[in-house]
Amino acid sequence: ANAEAFKGEAGADAEVAEAQATLQVKRAEAYERSKTREKEAEAFVLEAQNRAMAKAAIAEAEKVEAEQRAKLEAPAKAEKARTIVDAEAAAAKRKLDADAEAAAIFAKLEAEARGQYEMLAKKGEGLREIISACGGSKEAFQMLLLEHLDNLADASAKAISNIKFDKVVVWDNGSGKGDSTNVSNFLQGMSRTLPPMLQVMKDIGGVELPETFVKMTGENGVAEPVAENRIKPDDSKNVAKDENGNKTEKKKRETT
Repeated sequence: ANAEAFKGEAGADAEVAEAQATLQVKRAEAYERSKTREKEAEAFVLEAQNRAMAKAAIAEAEKVEAEQRAKLEAPAKAEKARTIVDAEAAAAKRKLDADAEAAAIFAKLEAEARGQYEMLAKKGEGLREIISACGGSKEAFQMLLLEHLDNLADASAKAISNIKFDKVVVWDNGSGKGDSTNVSNFLQGMSRTLPPMLQVMKDIGGVELPETFVKMTGENGVAEPVAENRIKPDDSKNVAKDENGNKTEKKKRETT
């Protein structure tokens, strides 16, 4: 009976020991699992910290880069803004100057046009008064033409003033046909131009010369001078010969 009791106690102790061993193993396993989880948690936290630190470093680097870029770009942006402002100011000034110049030119031209208009208006009034005073437009035209005849004569004289005639020699032995010669024909043609010229002067300028100025005889239109120069017989002593042997009067001539 004692043996069976001892055996029963031993079996109970063995079961207790096995149970304790199993408990210790489970405790160890639980401890290992907790340690592993703790390490995993620490690693996760460390990774998160590292990730956060990396992000912070990147943000800091970007901040520093932005600050440096801002420092470098600030003068360029300021210069660009200044250039734009200066260009806009210069353009505005040029526009103002152009507008002012255009206004001045317009005012000048308007004043000149007004002056021309007033001058022409006054001139028109004066011409109307002249026409009224002369009795008609034709008479007024003749009077104005007479006022400018001296200018026309001066212009004509200046036009031929540079032409020099040292000597004119005419050789004419006649053509053998009739009594007239080339020189006489030339003089007759010149004399025939006088009546039309006198008529033009009369019609345009109102100038009428005496009829005895030029006398045309015959149908051939030979000009016969009404007045000629004759040398008195008693003035033969005043007659001399020039270098070509022609007789010339020294002192005076008598017109008959």
